[in-house]
Amino acid sequence: MRLLSCLSLVLAVCGWTGCKPSGPPVEIRWRFVGGDTLQRQTNAPVLRDVLTLKEGAPLFGLLVTNAAEQLWKLTTGETNVPASALPPGAVVAEALLGKLTLGQAYRGAGERRDWAVAFSADAGSEALKDAWTKFFTAANPSATPEVAASGPWLVAVSDSKRIQPAAVLTELAKIPAEAGDALRLDLNPAKGPGVSLVAQLKDGVVRLNSKLKFPGSAAFPASLPNWQVPRLVRDPLVQFAAVRWPAPLLEQFPTLRLLTGDTQPTQLFLWGNPLAPPVVDLRTYVAVVGIDSQKRFNEMVSSLEPLFSVAESNAIYEGRITVEPSLPRISLHGLPGLTPPTALVITNDATPYLLLGGARPVLSSNRPPAELVQQFDRPGVVFYHWEITGEALRNWVTIDQMRDMVLRERAHIRAAASRWVQAAAAKTELNTVTEASVTGDHEVTVLRKAPVGLTALELTALARWLGEDAPLERTRRSAPPTLPRKR
Repeated sequence: MRLLSCLSLVLAVCGWTGCKPSGPPVEIRWRFVGGDTLQRQTNAPVLRDVLTLKEGAPLFGLLVTNAAEQLWKLTTGETNVPASALPPGAVVAEALLGKLTLGQAYRGAGERRDWAVAFSADAGSEALKDAWTKFFTAANPSATPEVAASGPWLVAVSDSKRIQPAAVLTELAKIPAEAGDALRLDLNPAKGPGVSLVAQLKDGVVRLNSKLKFPGSAAFPASLPNWQVPRLVRDPLVQFAAVRWPAPLLEQFPTLRLLTGDTQPTQLFLWGNPLAPPVVDLRTYVAVVGIDSQKRFNEMVSSLEPLFSVAESNAIYEGRITVEPSLPRISLHGLPGLTPPTALVITNDATPYLLLGGARPVLSSNRPPAELVQQFDRPGVVFYHWEITGEALRNWVTIDQMRDMVLRERAHIRAAASRWVQAAAAKTELNTVTEASVTGDHEVTVLRKAPVGLTALELTALARWLGEDAPLERTRRSAPPTLPRKR
């Protein structure tokens, strides 16, 4: 099943920037070896095994349909796909995800884009030509889509009046390629950072090398504050993340302001402990350092009290909150099968901070190993994330389930996607490590080493993206897992 193509979709969010050929402004440029190749390759066996899981087979139709809808949105700027455009869009999406492709997207008026793609000749010329023409004619009735064979390629353009197939193939052929490449992707958006990414399959894993460029931002700080790791971080860990100088992160992900408020934190930490059966528990924690924790706590109380009520008929969201000002702590009760998640102010540490997560962590004597801290306690490192992906995946699935319960929504992870996630977790009991370092006044370099290329959070988001259907199946374990820290 070509679930491997999801990898390309998620990685496309990350990007790879720098190529600016003449002609219409190029916003996206890529070379992707194709899902068919990823399923056969031997350089990253865990990735191959996850992508060929039998539990993933029922998801292929969903994947192609969702990809076709995304292609329509990227092309037209509109979210509603006409029924007549979806079948040919699915044919185009399947070829884009499954076959070797070289491609470019050109920025047009508003949110519109034009496309030029060179497909490997085995993409199927007649069916693809018919689908390409129907899809892009529906997207822009005044356009003249064209597909032409050229040696080992089928060159397709969404509008031949704007893009000449012969000329664009010469441009696409210049995209570099090295042994082991899975994806090279170049995004040059009108807004936001440019990000360059190369994904390679080497030494049994997926290695990502990405550069984020912020040309319009202030120069990055010459020095960074010392790390202030919370004392509550304790082994055994299944994941750990640390961020210092989080301003760019907050700019790109404004929902994080729900944690930080209007104040700019100096550091953020996230960690997770193993789930504790038989209760489906929340064992992931976030610490926000460098804000007025008491002020933010009071703001959260004021925001949450109108949303939750003891009288269920008056409650907007599921559950009820209790406030304990003397601690201070907020707890959310009434979620079936979950211990109450909490937010509290920690004052008995070197620096006070706001802690959010499950029940308060036990202050055991098992401090994180020194080798973990040494991985990120280096000059220039602004972000570090380590996880045992399979175990961290179980934590993120629990959080996703909790979100649906609070909002009184049906679980967004389909039963089929849930089975695939659980099967993937069993295959990925290996480390994923990501780090980001300042490498220029306006540049950050991100490196990752991962068995499947994605983190547990990204895999959970991928399953969620595939739509909603039956309630999520919970993962329960009979005993805490053994957690060797492999590197």
